[in-house]
Amino acid sequence: MRAVAAFTRAAALRGGAALLLTGAGLTALAPTAEATPPDSTLGALPAGDLAYVRLLIALELLTIDFYGHALASGQLSAVETRHARLVHSNERDHYAFLARVLAASGGVPLTSADIDFSYPHGAFESASSLLDLAITLETLSLSADLGAAGSVVTPALSGAVAQIAANEAQHRAAFAPAAKATLFQDAFPESFTIEEASNALDAYTS
Repeated sequence: MRAVAAFTRAAALRGGAALLLTGAGLTALAPTAEATPPDSTLGALPAGDLAYVRLLIALELLTIDFYGHALASGQLSAVETRHARLVHSNERDHYAFLARVLAASGGVPLTSADIDFSYPHGAFESASSLLDLAITLETLSLSADLGAAGSVVTPALSGAVAQIAANEAQHRAAFAPAAKATLFQDAFPESFTIEEASNALDAYTS
């Protein structure tokens, strides 16, 4: 798949320093329509916070793209399809919030037109490979969000990213039984630095 110059690690970190949990299924999640999103009118953010927002936007675009392919693959069961539709909606809500935060600080958010993602060969050719990748991407998102929540210095942003991390953990728990993955294990799930999260994201950009 083509590489898009608009997205590079340098772009994700631009302006900044170089820098699973609950629920047996999505019944633990409130429907998106009933959720109240955090306040995104945070104004100008420091450079390090902006770097994290840019990176998390790219990760949200990855998961949005992944679940779009997953839903189109025909590999999911009826229950898994319902889960994937709700997760897809959640990820779009996360993206919209982060994009508003970046725009309010004078930045221009990446869109799906700016990045071309690539996936392991055969990722969407069987339910097992698709679900394995879902677990991998949800774990990546969780670790990146935990790192961001503990690193950004704007309290309102930290709180909102922590909410996103909790939601990503719910997503992972929802798919874990079908993927034969552990629901949870560590008392303190892994937290990624911005560089670790960026390196992990690189594996899905071509």
